[in-house]
Amino acid sequence: MKSFSCSIASIFALVFTCTLPQALMAIETNPQIRLCRQLQGQFIVVETPNDQVGLCQLGAGYMGSLDLVKYLTENTLPMSIESYSSGSTTCDPLGTSRTVLSLENNEFRVCIYKDGSIVEMTTLQKGKGDPSHIELDQALGL
Repeated sequence: MKSFSCSIASIFALVFTCTLPQALMAIETNPQIRLCRQLQGQFIVVETPNDQVGLCQLGAGYMGSLDLVKYLTENTLPMSIESYSSGSTTCDPLGTSRTVLSLENNEFRVCIYKDGSIVEMTTLQKGKGDPSHIELDQALGL
């Protein structure tokens, strides 16, 4: 019978070695994360009542990461981007305002539209052209 000696460090090294490449591969293959990072944004996951949803933080603006993928790669116009780019500053009547938590337990007030798209409320209220939204506006071509 063989005896194995394991230290905490060797177990950590084994787990780290096995999971890090898988995590990096997920980042590279997930189009939402990949596009957000290509835009120099930070990808954040929030818990909505029905699902986990990605937000891409560009400067001080937060836009749904799937919305960015649809807009920039599929030439579709999600309601979140349509509302933001048209200068709408309110969620009603096309969406519902909710408070959600990120996986890091940070609170966000967001507007979730009927098509499932999402934008952070302060981003919507400050709107396009706000100095804190330069990165978002550039990403959207505004």
